Amino acid sequence: KPRGELTCGVRFLVHPRSRLARGHPSAAVCTDCA
Repeated sequence: KPRGELTCGVRFLVHPRSRLARGHPSAAVCTDCA
């Protein structure tokens, strides 16, 4: 699965469709995939 980084530098798994960070409180959008 595609991965990205949040502004805080935390790495996370990205949903193929919603492109939302899974397991993150803010559910930030993956800047690498956006």
